[in-house]
Amino acid sequence: MMNYFSTMGLMMFIFSLISFVTRSKHVISLLLSLEMMALGSLMALSSMLLMKGGESFIIIVFLTMIVCEGSLGLSLLVMMTRFFGNDYLKTTNLLTK
Repeated sequence: MMNYFSTMGLMMFIFSLISFVTRSKHVISLLLSLEMMALGSLMALSSMLLMKGGESFIIIVFLTMIVCEGSLGLSLLVMMTRFFGNDYLKTTNLLTK
């Protein structure tokens, strides 16, 4: 049986996935949706592991990956706003540059 935190983590993941699909105009909204998906999966993973008595080392590794993903996303956002002047996905075709 799933406890409250794992259910809440899965709900966070699903709602942020819906937000990721529907709100794809700005890069910052996509980054926020990705962070919420990562935090939701972290919440579900940590509650499952702690409920079963597993090791918490994998939680620290996963949290480190989330932090690296967030810092990389913010650096790409700063680079895009410096080069193009905005963070719209429609105006920046990154494949042609």
